[in-house]
Amino acid sequence: MIMSKHQLALNNSQVPEGYKKTEVGVIPEKWKTMVFSEIASCRKERIDPRKSGTQEFCIELEHIESGTGRLLGNTQTGYQSSLKAVFQPGDVLFGKLRSYLRKYWLADREGVCSTEIWVLVANSSRALSEFLYQIVTTEQFIDIASIAYGTHMPRSDWNLVKNYNVAVPPVKEQCAIAQTLSDVDGLIAALDQVIAKKRNIKTATMQELLTGKKRLPGFGEGKGYKNTEVGVIPKDWDVASLVDVSINGGLVRGPFGGALKKEFFVKSGYKVYEQRNAIYRSIEIGNYFIDSKKFNDLRRFKISEGDLIVSCSGTIGCIYKIPEGAPQGVINQALLKITLNNNLIDSNLFLAVFCCDKFQEKITENSHGGAMQNLVEMDTFKNTLLQLPSFLEQKAIASILSDMDAEIAALEKRRAKTKAMKQGIMQELLTGKTRLIVPNNP
Repeated sequence: MIMSKHQLALNNSQVPEGYKKTEVGVIPEKWKTMVFSEIASCRKERIDPRKSGTQEFCIELEHIESGTGRLLGNTQTGYQSSLKAVFQPGDVLFGKLRSYLRKYWLADREGVCSTEIWVLVANSSRALSEFLYQIVTTEQFIDIASIAYGTHMPRSDWNLVKNYNVAVPPVKEQCAIAQTLSDVDGLIAALDQVIAKKRNIKTATMQELLTGKKRLPGFGEGKGYKNTEVGVIPKDWDVASLVDVSINGGLVRGPFGGALKKEFFVKSGYKVYEQRNAIYRSIEIGNYFIDSKKFNDLRRFKISEGDLIVSCSGTIGCIYKIPEGAPQGVINQALLKITLNNNLIDSNLFLAVFCCDKFQEKITENSHGGAMQNLVEMDTFKNTLLQLPSFLEQKAIASILSDMDAEIAALEKRRAKTKAMKQGIMQELLTGKTRLIVPNNP
């Protein structure tokens, strides 16, 4: 599709030829400004599954993927007892509960959904369903929808949303805009599929290599397998505990009690590493510091380059390797520090083992606390057993898994750029700054 770009050198007094100034800014002359309720209404039809006696295709909030507009699944009304909202093909579903989660879907079939979802019906004389869908995915619409009532269960306020101002192009141009943005959505979806496939391949590869079911060329030819405490493993592999592969039993839980009270924090000094650093795998997060005296008091909990920190309270089992150049500091009470013996185990291989499903299950087994899990069975956890190939084979396995990670990371970076590109394209197209040349456009 051919695009012609109008450069808008805008200030308070200048409006380019062919444009006009409106409540939503400067837009093309043939576009209109309308409030949201002029282009869409909420479908009011409801059914009671207990009385209808039919099995309906049903969508709950958890079935809509955040920020993508894709369905993750569905249920049937036979398992439901609450009222449901009816939707038809072409309706736009928008999650009004915690709308900042960006739950939206352009319905391609009829069905019912939670009443926590608005069923938006496009006014066909003014807006296409596909155009309406793109409107509700914009940051501006999400912002207005996120001005909610209710503290614990925040819901969007229709009285605010219905008065949201929208720039509305002629229908043919709406069609062109919606198609262009849909094409970008398709590209993002294709990247998501490739990334999911690569992750599945990596998971299967890890399962084979980390258990010795598949050996790399040059390792273990003709040596067979043996029974051990962790199951059947290659004869030339060993079994070792977490304590065995760490330096001086180097698994240290962060300080408890009053060792890190708020009154000990200063504006700058030695960093206090938090659980968020492990969860988000970043040293940039957090702004708590202690002075040199407190740091010396807590030297047992000191963080060094290459150390591994593990979240062990609430969200447990997230692990992060402290990179080179990280600021000196200590861990807080919600972290566990692991200092590996790098002569026995490759840290990248250990990270792969730690993150695999089987090992994460062991972490859960050594935790308690219901909704707020807590890794407390430290003695048991320290003695968790690992399958240990030779150091050379560890390096070879880690290299393969690292290459796969790099490929996935490159795809994720491309996807992030494509999503950012879509936001830029939306801003241009939905404001008329960039026009699509549509045949016979009125």
